[in-house]
Amino acid sequence: MDHEKLPEFNLEQIKTMPASRVVIIFNGYVCDVTEFLKLHPGGGEILLKYNRQDATKEFEKIGHSSDARELLKEYVVGYVANTNINELEVDKNLSVFHQKLLHIKNKLMTHEDPFFFHKIFGLLILVHIFMRSSVMVFESSDTLFGNSYFGLTMETMFPVWLMLLFAICHGFLSLSSLIFHVPKHANQNKPMIHSMFRAHSICFALRAVLVMIVDLIIADPQIQQFIICLIVISCFYSSDIISDRLTASDDRYKTTDSMPYWPDCSPIRQNIHKLSYAFAQYLASVICIFGTYESVFFTLPAIQGAAFLMTLTRKNLISPYAYHQIYTFLLFYAVPFFLIIAPIKISLVIAIAAVCLYLRTIKVNKYLIWGPILLVATYKAIPDDLVLDYYLYYYFSATIILLCAIFMYLSNKLERKQLNGKGGSRLDLNNRVLSCNKISTDGYELIIRTKMPIYLNVGQHILIQVNDSLSRKYTPIWHKYLPETDQTLIALRIKKYTNEHYMTASSYLASRKDGSVLALFGPHGSKYYCVKNKSIIDSVNNKAYELTKNNIYLISAGTGITPIYQLAKNIISNQSKHVKLITCDRTFEHQIMKDELIELKKENPKLLNWTCFLSGQNTSVPDGFPGELRTERLSGIHLNEITQAIGSSIVILCGPNGWQDMICENLKMGDAANAKLNILCW
Repeated sequence: MDHEKLPEFNLEQIKTMPASRVVIIFNGYVCDVTEFLKLHPGGGEILLKYNRQDATKEFEKIGHSSDARELLKEYVVGYVANTNINELEVDKNLSVFHQKLLHIKNKLMTHEDPFFFHKIFGLLILVHIFMRSSVMVFESSDTLFGNSYFGLTMETMFPVWLMLLFAICHGFLSLSSLIFHVPKHANQNKPMIHSMFRAHSICFALRAVLVMIVDLIIADPQIQQFIICLIVISCFYSSDIISDRLTASDDRYKTTDSMPYWPDCSPIRQNIHKLSYAFAQYLASVICIFGTYESVFFTLPAIQGAAFLMTLTRKNLISPYAYHQIYTFLLFYAVPFFLIIAPIKISLVIAIAAVCLYLRTIKVNKYLIWGPILLVATYKAIPDDLVLDYYLYYYFSATIILLCAIFMYLSNKLERKQLNGKGGSRLDLNNRVLSCNKISTDGYELIIRTKMPIYLNVGQHILIQVNDSLSRKYTPIWHKYLPETDQTLIALRIKKYTNEHYMTASSYLASRKDGSVLALFGPHGSKYYCVKNKSIIDSVNNKAYELTKNNIYLISAGTGITPIYQLAKNIISNQSKHVKLITCDRTFEHQIMKDELIELKKENPKLLNWTCFLSGQNTSVPDGFPGELRTERLSGIHLNEITQAIGSSIVILCGPNGWQDMICENLKMGDAANAKLNILCW
């Protein structure tokens, strides 16, 4: 990166930048990472921590990949004066294999766990899972074929003291995860670990651990079952508290409904996964109520494995596709073996879980579902020789009913926060594509409903992330607030660009089906038109350009017309100000806003001066075209009118970077003696 072409900043200038901008220093470069806050896999909190500071040491300590260094280049806005500039490159002396190996090592060996406390427990748990899974395979084989080949059983392999030790290790593994920093916000693009999901994982893992310990140390069956029921019902309410307290105010994430999937995952495949995950949750709860140490244990690999897999996804060590396949396997891999070992019991458990899931889908309160099941479990625990002694059962049952009533009341208060104020229906907690229509040869219009309200100033944009290394800015052609659901409806016009070597953001969006979920963020954009002040605001440089005393030139190329159209429309309607508009496209068919521009010109024939440059061959334009048409490329000669204009002028450009650089150079060359020309690149 040639830093000599970048603006120079001193430390005082960096400190006095607008408070709305988040700026860090890395290797002497100044990086404006405001738009990367919610995209950062480690969470925006770490970027805010180093706002206006040098983050080089922290960046290197974490051990970012070469992709991260390349991504950082997109946010460079200048360099620090009087400092050594180090290029944002990886060590070229290392082979690709060694670079990847070093990246994996740096990601797994974190500075937050210097004594490998969490990793030691993780290895012990992996050994435990392998041992129990192996024994289960042998036991099912013995049951199926009637021969004991190895004589391995749960009883011979695991004495009580070892079972208790492993249960405690499972508990410490979950609790020790609290030493690691995780983001507060859920990632919309990948299933990554975050604070709310981690807390849920700890909650349900400890439920299983406590049930396993109670099964080992409490001999009385009635007391044992009662304590297990208390653990299970307390876990349900604890999960409600976690969702309420740890869900960020600007995030409507739910653990299964909003789980991100891989880009090519169809809506049908997503629904299958969501149904499987929901069923597995109910199955795990039923097993905890009616199961033993051995069966309850097999709920842990998926619970604790999901947190580990999400961490690997966040560190770019596995893909979202791999996460969902491995997680689904961990949820159900033990079920076929249990069907062989205890077919009647496990079939009954599956049936109960299915009924619970169905009742929940028809909006039956979960405490009304689980209350009767807990009462049945408590009744089932009465020993045969105490058939006539029901006093303890009555006491336990009354306690369970009272707790269910209290938790139901409290959880209803929490749940009302997740419902909209008018209809009472549950919100769709995703940024969802409502329609994607082809409007020209390579043009598409997408209507998207956002999960949160987005308030855009004129000329601001949203950011759509395809993956960690691919995101794109788009300016909506219109947006509408939906008060009934507190969401926003936005319309995007995009032009599809394809590349045989890699996926482009536009080709990804053009292939979205109705109902697809997007990772969408906003509003973004440090430059915008302020309707109230009738001026262009540049918040990065803390400047305001008043339009009433300036000539206005708006120049666009390709999809750059979307913010330019918004600016032209609002400046004309708000100020009755004359605007000179120049658009550059290959053909008239490739102009994605042609109908709107023609209408705007016809409505404001005296206020809008539109010149359309078409560089392609054999261009066809409809009769009665209201603007000036030129079948040639825009060049420096055509820009002389701007540089020779009387009075001060504001030129706003939006288009490809190379095209913008060319326009800027031509304007500055022609305006060498004119200091009244302000050029703003959108």
